[in-house]
Amino acid sequence: MSVSTMSSSLNIQHVLIGEIRIASNGILKATLGSCVAVALIDRKRGLCGLAHCLLPYATQGSQPGNARFADRALQNLLLAGGWDTHARRRLKGFLAGGARMIPENGSNRLTVGDMNVSAAQASFDEHNIPYNILEVGGTEGYSVIVDCDTQTVTCSKIRPMTTEEEETPWS
Repeated sequence: MSVSTMSSSLNIQHVLIGEIRIASNGILKATLGSCVAVALIDRKRGLCGLAHCLLPYATQGSQPGNARFADRALQNLLLAGGWDTHARRRLKGFLAGGARMIPENGSNRLTVGDMNVSAAQASFDEHNIPYNILEVGGTEGYSVIVDCDTQTVTCSKIRPMTTEEEETPWS
């Protein structure tokens, strides 16, 4: 499991596919396509966490403890942050990503992004953690930033062939 704690608010930690990061200050950032980001903020402890999920469901025998699978990422994020059942009541959750990165004209079938979002939502519901859906679906990638100093989460669309981003702040 890839878990670390930051010591300087000047640091930006990029949370790569399958990683979990926990921090009390600084920035946690994930860049998403069909992947989803699962974030937690604990205002009482001043602790934030971010998981970057690639696939919706873990297969039998898959590596435990990471964020590769959306159905296990929240559980592993809770363990990494030391959040027990009682502490979960004070957590605020966030979900973003799950874009359809390969257009399928006229197709209504579920994509990996759709399934990632559904698996992450089911996990939040299973653990009884309230969450906000930031930006999900669509055909553009997303940049998710967890600012541990301000305890806010920002999700921005990444437009194709440009560096412009449209920010949607949540806290």
